[in-house]
Amino acid sequence: GRPDLEYQAFLDWYPVSKYYLDETHNSSMFGAPKAHRPPRLLRMFDWWIRVRGMPEQPKMLDDRQDGDPTMVLSGVDSVVHVILAARSWTTARSDRTLVLTGMSGLTWATLGETAEVRAAVVAELKRLFSRVYTVGNDAAHAGFRTVPLGLAEYKVRRAGADTAVAAIAAVRLDEVAKPLVLLSAFGAMSEHYDT
Repeated sequence: GRPDLEYQAFLDWYPVSKYYLDETHNSSMFGAPKAHRPPRLLRMFDWWIRVRGMPEQPKMLDDRQDGDPTMVLSGVDSVVHVILAARSWTTARSDRTLVLTGMSGLTWATLGETAEVRAAVVAELKRLFSRVYTVGNDAAHAGFRTVPLGLAEYKVRRAGADTAVAAIAAVRLDEVAKPLVLLSAFGAMSEHYDT
C-alpha cells in the first residue's frame, strides 16, 4: 500500500525502536504497513549490524556503508558480527557508541556460553567502543549502560498516529492515574495485566 505520511512523521518524531520488517507478519497481526522507511531513531545510526525489528523476526536491517562509523546499532545476539565488522574500520576512534537491541534480561546470556567467553567479548566491545548501551536490565553484569526501550511501532499502527499522540499527551504516572503497584501500559495487549 501507499505510505502514510502522517504515520511516518509520528515514527520520526517519537522514540520508536521496535519496528516490524516482515511484510507477512505485519499484515496478519497488526494491519498493513503504513511506514515507508524505518523510524528516525533507527536511522540516526551510522551502521546497522543485524538489527531485528523485533527479537523474534528472521529479517534484519544490515547497513555498513560508512567505513568509519561513530554510532552502531546491533542486536544483542549479534555481538560477534560487530566484533568481526570492526576489523574493517579505518581508524581507532575514541567516540564510538554501540547500542544493543534485544530483550530485557538476555544481554549477559547472549554474550557467550561461559563466563570466560562473556568476559572476553565484553573486553573486546569495551576496547572498540567508548560507550556500550543495551535494553537489557542485566547490563550491569557486563558493565554496560542501560538505554530505555523505545515505542513499538506495531502497537500503535491500527489506532493511527493521532490516537497515539493523544494517548502519549495524556500519560500520567502518579497514583491517581495508576493506583496499582505496577506502573505499566500492558493493558492494550492483555487486559489481565491491569489487575
